[in-house]
Amino acid sequence: MKLGTFRAAHLWLLALTIAPFTTAHAQGTAFTYQGRLQSSTNFANGTYDFAFWLYATNVNGTAIAGVTNPAVLVTNGLFTTTVNLGNSLTGGSNWLQIAVSTNAANAFTNLSPRVQLTPVPYATFAGSANATNLVGKVQTGNLSGVALLAGGNAFTGQQTITGGSVGIGTASPAKTLDVTASASGVSSGSSVDPSVFVRLDNSSADGTLASSDAAGIGFGHNSTRQAIVGGTFGDDYLSFFTGGNLTKPRMTIADTGFLGIGTTSPNAPLTIGGQTTQYPVSLRILPTSFATSSRAELDLDNWGLLEDSGGNGTKDFAIFDYGSSALRLIIGTSGNVQVPGSFTAGSYSGNSIFNGVLSVTNSVVVDATAQNNGAVFGSPGLVFGGSSSGEGMASKRTAGGNQFGLDFYTGYSARMSVASSGNVGIGTTSPGTEKLVVAGGMDVTSPAANAGNDGGMGLSFESYGGRIQTFQNRPLTLNPIGNNVAIGKTTAGTLLDVSGDITCVAINITSDRNAKEEFKAVSAREVLNKVTALPITEWQYKAGAARDDAARHIGPMAQDFSAAFALGPDDKHISIVDEGGVALAAIQGLNEKLNEKDARIQAQAVEIDELNQSVSQLKKMVEALDQKFGQAQAAQPAQSKRE
Repeated sequence: MKLGTFRAAHLWLLALTIAPFTTAHAQGTAFTYQGRLQSSTNFANGTYDFAFWLYATNVNGTAIAGVTNPAVLVTNGLFTTTVNLGNSLTGGSNWLQIAVSTNAANAFTNLSPRVQLTPVPYATFAGSANATNLVGKVQTGNLSGVALLAGGNAFTGQQTITGGSVGIGTASPAKTLDVTASASGVSSGSSVDPSVFVRLDNSSADGTLASSDAAGIGFGHNSTRQAIVGGTFGDDYLSFFTGGNLTKPRMTIADTGFLGIGTTSPNAPLTIGGQTTQYPVSLRILPTSFATSSRAELDLDNWGLLEDSGGNGTKDFAIFDYGSSALRLIIGTSGNVQVPGSFTAGSYSGNSIFNGVLSVTNSVVVDATAQNNGAVFGSPGLVFGGSSSGEGMASKRTAGGNQFGLDFYTGYSARMSVASSGNVGIGTTSPGTEKLVVAGGMDVTSPAANAGNDGGMGLSFESYGGRIQTFQNRPLTLNPIGNNVAIGKTTAGTLLDVSGDITCVAINITSDRNAKEEFKAVSAREVLNKVTALPITEWQYKAGAARDDAARHIGPMAQDFSAAFALGPDDKHISIVDEGGVALAAIQGLNEKLNEKDARIQAQAVEIDELNQSVSQLKKMVEALDQKFGQAQAAQPAQSKRE
């Protein structure tokens, strides 16, 4: 139907019933619009397209949102449709501009005036409303998840208290956090648990002795630098962390009550260990006032370790026997060691040893009963660093091996041995008859050599044979003063004289033009002629003349080569340079002959081509003569018939 003048009677706006805030999101943002549409003076019937546009003013302005509803059924002017403008209704005053078009005509006519939206549609805003938009008192029963003044409140998520102090058990906290409670005194042997007012617990319960659950208190500005942490499940301990190192505790109290400093596994009431090279001191005892000086002392039941044993400020070190009230050992500040026979405060007497760290007037006898069986550990010997050290010296006194010799140990192994004969073995305890035997290798270094700058060389015997090696990319020079070097023979006729084969990837022979002089032209054809006449045979070296005695070779004799070309130092050797040069020149001479032959072949090809052309012409002439001859024969019978 043709669309005439529309007039709309806006009967009412009907929104969804307001629901509690918790279900507002499920209602969506659409509301129902009902009205009556007239076309000219008659009520409209049929289907129409409706467009709805939301404005903040009753005239003009810019549309905030809009929607088009196609094919809306209109009966006697009455229609009902759902309008969904999204979340555009946020609480201000709004007007609805309506336009109508016949179904699918896409020719909309605005209806006037705009319709002001009454409060009912604003219920759609409830789905996104927050406390900022709420005014008035909210009943307690309508609150959920909010902590009240009464007890039984549970807080979740991040809670922040800005300013003031928090008091637990007190209304007047004296500190930022003040915990106050009342507990009876703890009698000896009773549990202190009733007096524990604060407890930290890790709610996880999956720890083990090797990896226990823990909880603790941290200290620091912006980040944790110090912490006190205790095990909550898996292992009972208390650890102290400082200096920002939160991976290795400085001190730990184990469940046994043992205290560990620098270790998490104390195995004694006090265990000290794990110090770094920066702080190698595990225990330091500061002195206390004593007599005319200050003394530091560590008592071990019946024994005492003393500083300043005489109390006169000498700062010596002494071992004191409390059972006998006697000094057993004194080490002076100069390093002198003294074994006193008696002790008087401020002086020493008895068996004093002076002039050196340890000075012995007579011999020091080790293994007087000849018990050493070829070891320095568990057998009489001299050990450096104590029983756990791997360094020492020993002399095997029992039968067999290096008996009556002297063995030097490092890393619990004999590294060098001096046999009773005076022969020395390095890396072996059996030097045999040689004055010096080195098993493994020997590096000869410069006086200033070190691990990062070794200027020497190495000698060793490996599984593949003997090794001579220089270090740090230094060259290996043999006889730099000009003497000849022989390999595989006892005399050398040249700078390097090798008896036998040389196997290598390549031999680079100097061929620099700047290293040469007295250049002469070479006739490649003459060289080729000489090579052609040069006897070439297959042969092998005589036994003993070379290392590859059984190998076969092909080549000329040095005498024939020298007679033909007069090259090289003598007629006993052929230089690789000369042999290669002769071969290259012969190749050039052969190439010249081939080029000449190619030229003759090309000339002959031209002649053959010319002959072929002549033959072709002669063939054509013969064919023409044959044709004329045939024609002549065909004409003769006709003539005879006429006659």
